[in-house]
Amino acid sequence: TEFMNKGSLLNVLQNSSQKNEGSFTSNQLLDFCKQACQGMIYLESEKIIHRDLACRNLLVHEKENEKFIIKIADFGMSRLLENHY
Repeated sequence: TEFMNKGSLLNVLQNSSQKNEGSFTSNQLLDFCKQACQGMIYLESEKIIHRDLACRNLLVHEKENEKFIIKIADFGMSRLLENHY
């Protein structure tokens, strides 16, 4: 797994709410959701079912321009989609 400098989305959101200084805008939160959905659409196109999508399984990387990249992780429960599944 590649290094994601902010860790899990769960930790990022918890740290943001505890500090009260780095709250995310509605647009940023919506972008997080959009990126997670795009990742799930990609997995579905590859016939993979993740089965455990949660904030703890979404990794966050912040670039210099404060653009956040979300990637899906933890494929321990994933399954290959078959005709009978």
